[in-house]
Amino acid sequence: MTNSTASKSKKTEKLQCPICGSKKIQHDIRPLKLTYRNHSIVVNQPALWCDSCGEGVIEGADHKATREEFRTFRSKIDGSLSR
Repeated sequence: MTNSTASKSKKTEKLQCPICGSKKIQHDIRPLKLTYRNHSIVVNQPALWCDSCGEGVIEGADHKATREEFRTFRSKIDGSLSR
């Protein structure tokens, strides 16, 4: 285990899911369906994911990782609706 991996493991060991309270939470990338104006897209979303209830906590850099992809998707939907 590298220092970076060990550091992340120690950080997530102390966390618990804000939804169900489980301590089975880990940083991972999982598919997430986003919907905008009845159109959907699936993005590979990094987040702290709970293995017990499936909820994810998306913060800072994790949000930035998919923000542009969702903006592009919304622009396409808005453009096609305004024609």
